[in-house]
Amino acid sequence: MLTESQIFESLYHKFPKESFALLCQVADRTGSANRYADALAFGLWPSRGLYLHGVEIKSRRSDFVQEVRNPEKADKIAKHCNFWWIATTPEVAQKEEVPDTWGLLHVVVSEQGNTVRVAKQAKFIESAEPLTLPFVCSIMRAFSQQLGIDKLKAELRDEVREEVAKAERESCSRELNMVKKDRDSLQALIADFEKKCGVRLTAWNVGDIVSAYELERSGGVRGMLSRMKSVACDLKDMSDRINKLVDEDA
Repeated sequence: MLTESQIFESLYHKFPKESFALLCQVADRTGSANRYADALAFGLWPSRGLYLHGVEIKSRRSDFVQEVRNPEKADKIAKHCNFWWIATTPEVAQKEEVPDTWGLLHVVVSEQGNTVRVAKQAKFIESAEPLTLPFVCSIMRAFSQQLGIDKLKAELRDEVREEVAKAERESCSRELNMVKKDRDSLQALIADFEKKCGVRLTAWNVGDIVSAYELERSGGVRGMLSRMKSVACDLKDMSDRINKLVDEDA
């Protein structure tokens, strides 16, 4: 189950930063506020609509049911919005359950990351009431808080990137040192081999050296001559038996 914080972060797929200013937890006024919108998204470009979207985030079925049973509770902020949405997961709510003018955003979880799908399009409210000064003050306060949060997130991301880069550099350095150590050991072994055998290893004579080693491992030249002698004896015995059989037939 996704948390409300995770659902909020997913809203950037619906309201990307280059086109919207997305704020979280905006009250209807400063001071004695009695109603909050979980998120407000302000359209920033006339070509895409300078509209205000209000969003209620619901991570649990019981919270969603309570919200739609009392839709008038949202009016303190919803009356200023051109669109009003419920953002949740598919198992919490279906489009048939939300009020007629509200929209429904489904956050879909996948291995590639969370995405947002419009399950029901919110109706455009052209007659949204103008923003009041207490509401504007609350928006500005939420904006100021959001700037601090975004700055902290950016700093944390930079710290994590630097730690990851540092760990990768250290890991590469350790691996490089191990490779250099293995190379030095191999060079020492080759030098010792060449000194004892009186042969300098090159790309041209490695095959001959390997063949000589295989010959020596199988008994060397003496072993080969012994095996050849044994084969010759076997051939002589076979020849004698054949000659004897030929003489008997004659």
